[in-house]
Amino acid sequence: MTKETRIAERSGEGNPNHSGVRTLLLCLAVCSLAFPSCSERDVAERLDDIDSYISDHPDSALMTLRNIDTTKLYSAKQKAHYSLLHAMALDKNYIDTTDTRIIMPAVKYYKDNGPDDSRLKAYYYLGRIQVNAGNLNSAAVSYMLSERAAAGAKDHSAKGLLYMAISDVYNKVRNSEKELHYAEKGAEEFRQAQDAKRYNPVTGRLAMLYYGREEWAVADSLYRKGIERARGDSVATAVFLSNYAKMKVVQPQPDPEGAISLLNEKAFKYHKGLSVMDKGVYAYASALLGDDDTCDRILASVPESAMNSGSTMAFWQFLIKKSRDDYKSALEYLIKSYSANSESIDDLLSHSVANALQEYSESEALSARQEANRDILRICVLFLSSIILIGAVSLFYWRKQNRKRLEMERLLRLYEESNRMLKKSKAVIEQRSDIYKLKSESMLGEIESVRRQMENQQSRYDHLLIEEKEISQSLQEKLDALRMEYAVAYKEKYSAIGELCNAYLSSKNRTDKKEVIYRRVEKLIAYISEDDKLHKRFEDQINKDLDNIITYLREDFSESYENDSRFICYWIVGFGPEMISTILGLSLSNVYTKKSRWRERIKKLDSPHREEYLRML
Repeated sequence: MTKETRIAERSGEGNPNHSGVRTLLLCLAVCSLAFPSCSERDVAERLDDIDSYISDHPDSALMTLRNIDTTKLYSAKQKAHYSLLHAMALDKNYIDTTDTRIIMPAVKYYKDNGPDDSRLKAYYYLGRIQVNAGNLNSAAVSYMLSERAAAGAKDHSAKGLLYMAISDVYNKVRNSEKELHYAEKGAEEFRQAQDAKRYNPVTGRLAMLYYGREEWAVADSLYRKGIERARGDSVATAVFLSNYAKMKVVQPQPDPEGAISLLNEKAFKYHKGLSVMDKGVYAYASALLGDDDTCDRILASVPESAMNSGSTMAFWQFLIKKSRDDYKSALEYLIKSYSANSESIDDLLSHSVANALQEYSESEALSARQEANRDILRICVLFLSSIILIGAVSLFYWRKQNRKRLEMERLLRLYEESNRMLKKSKAVIEQRSDIYKLKSESMLGEIESVRRQMENQQSRYDHLLIEEKEISQSLQEKLDALRMEYAVAYKEKYSAIGELCNAYLSSKNRTDKKEVIYRRVEKLIAYISEDDKLHKRFEDQINKDLDNIITYLREDFSESYENDSRFICYWIVGFGPEMISTILGLSLSNVYTKKSRWRERIKKLDSPHREEYLRML
């Protein structure tokens, strides 16, 4: 099958000759570059989006796929989907790669996972890559595996492409029966899919196959339909015009004028150059019409390399020489044509593909038998293991039961011996019970007497405890009252000093005070001096008089007490707020605030001296 034919079959996958389509695809490509990378989007959603437009815009799909960071494909499913889309995009963009690594992740994954449609496509595109590499036998096996998935597949267009590819394989090995069979299956799939862009070119393909079978009327009808339906695709139309023209001159009733008309339409209407085969057809048609000048002119335009190297021009020169009754030259060209197209090569190719398919089938059958043998072996091993396990369990159960039986016998002997000893012991116990009964009655009397004595002692002890508690409570109340009286007296003692200090300080700068009063007052308030040594003596006196209260305050409040030591000492000895304000140079409101804060801190204090502090302050 020529490359033009293959391009015609792909023509439904996008026509690059239309400027409007190119513009649309370019816009889509630019937009795809503006999209966030796969690291910023869900990869599965991105691949599904590409899958939705890959058939209509394969070049845009390929560009988007190449922009995907494949390191972000974490799961086998995503890698398989990407692999399949990549192979599809390359094929639909006419990039004939031979690297099977592109599609292998999809083949390996969809072999046992995913829907039948994906499995069909994976093997189909593997076959396409193998055909590109010239490995027809491997491609035939891949197509066979793809065909197995076609039974459950729902994508009629994909199945149509598969059947047309299989038809191509049989075309290459000259198996026209199967080539036609699969081409008709492909056409039917395209018809069910309502895929006119693929169905119409296939009509021309069927025409070529019926022409090869020399079913001239059917082929002629199909050529007319195919050319009419493919008018929008200049490539496909040009291919069909060439083949239709060829049939026109080799059919039993040649139509050379029709052949020349078809070739002129290809050259002038569709602006497609004439191939070597076209020129051979054109020259032979001219010879049939008796236009030898045109025939010779066309033959002269064929390159010398094409004239001498292949079977194409040799065949047409044979027909031309035969039409001119130059049988000697015709025979030479006939021999040359057949030499270049040896039947032995056709047979070899045909048997090669058939053998490849047969070898694969035999390999699969052998694998199936081996797997069946392994299953049988596994069943046997499982059966033997079950028997061994049952035997082991049975042995264990028997030994356990035997041990249980021996244990029961031993327990019965012990039971009988214990019964005998119990009877003997019972007799002894009954004999001694009377003695114990008498002794117990005597002991009970003694116990009752002791119990009554203990009750009397407990009563006296409870009474003493109550009296002790009452005395202790009374003493505590008296002690508290004495402490309170002492505190009041102590405060009254220093209150007088406070008043004298206040009078002294208030009239300190006056000249009408007697010197003796001044000295007296100064002596009385010596403890209130700013001198640290005198203040220490003042603290020691308070500490001595009030059971070490200053020591306890230092322990409980440490640095806080040192900061306010003078304030607290004056407060303890009963100085009023005005007096403290005057001595320390504080405002009256600050004095009240300090007192309030110290009371709150003392109330929250966890100390055995807390109540004493509250009484003194």
